[in-house]
Amino acid sequence: MRPEVKYLKIGIRALSRCGRMLDLKKFKIYVVDRGVWKGYDYVILPDGNVVKVRPGKYMKVTARGFSFEDLTEELNQEPDYDYNEPSCSIESVSGFVVKTVKLRCSYDSSYNIRLYYGAVKVHEFERGFYDKDISFKYIDRIEAMMASAVAGLAGGAATYYLRRDARLGLGVGVAITILGFVASFIGSE
Repeated sequence: MRPEVKYLKIGIRALSRCGRMLDLKKFKIYVVDRGVWKGYDYVILPDGNVVKVRPGKYMKVTARGFSFEDLTEELNQEPDYDYNEPSCSIESVSGFVVKTVKLRCSYDSSYNIRLYYGAVKVHEFERGFYDKDISFKYIDRIEAMMASAVAGLAGGAATYYLRRDARLGLGVGVAITILGFVASFIGSE
């Protein structure tokens, strides 16, 4: 097993002690001053070209969290691979459907960097050296879809039981489920 895959699994397992899972590969940074996006296994250059890189090249996953490297080899920079732009530990993940994630981050960079989780902007780090506690929310699509399916079935069953009309019960159940699926995608990454 490749070391970065091992650490990714360890990082996800470490989060399960909070009773919640978090896909660490959804974290990415945008280096504002250079116009570069960096994720676990890719870089998007200022001209829009997507470059696949070795998994973990610019994003390191550890047992407690994750960290990024701000310098980009593909832009003729020499990365120092200190992975502190930012370096974050996951303190807690809570909530059902709407998740609240608490991070403790250290930052040391001469660049302005935005941290994202999927499409959710987590924080904007200004150049400098400091520690910061951060909290953000996002919608967990899988939990939202499961909740909408259960609500749809329950609504359909209740309508059928109360009205004794199978078509109405089925219609209400389907309508609630569809509304739940649509709501699960509004505001999610």
